[in-house]
Amino acid sequence: MSDVFTFRLVGAEDLARKLETLPPIVARQIIRTSLRGAVDPWRQQMISRVRRGWHVFSSTRVKEKGIRGIYGGRSREFGVIARNIRIATQIGASGFEGSAAVYPSRRGYWAKFLEFGTRKMQRFPFVVPAFEEGKNEVLALFIADVRAELHKEMGLS
Repeated sequence: MSDVFTFRLVGAEDLARKLETLPPIVARQIIRTSLRGAVDPWRQQMISRVRRGWHVFSSTRVKEKGIRGIYGGRSREFGVIARNIRIATQIGASGFEGSAAVYPSRRGYWAKFLEFGTRKMQRFPFVVPAFEEGKNEVLALFIADVRAELHKEMGLS
């Protein structure tokens, strides 16, 4: 199972034509800020859905020189994941296409174990439900933000 979800926005030809009339650096900035703003609801949903608190593993096996046995468990704070969900945007070479990724950073690397589970741990999904709940809102926010930025840049309002 892949741990990446992608989707493509098509349509909005009128916005694309208006963006092409602008200088490339301005168009890139509009696309970048609009992408960041549009995917922020996904980030907020992931933060609100991720499991909180501490997880204490039942036991830890220790096999070191001179020390053997099973001792009390290690612990892992799940709150670290909520504090480290990031948004990364990337603009294509043409300047009129881009992508935005919402993901837990390296500090919360065990987020994928929470999301998809392991053979010894049940799953606690937070990425897929956030994606499914907010995918229509993301498109509407992106289009509205690009339109607002275009109006502002072209001096229409």
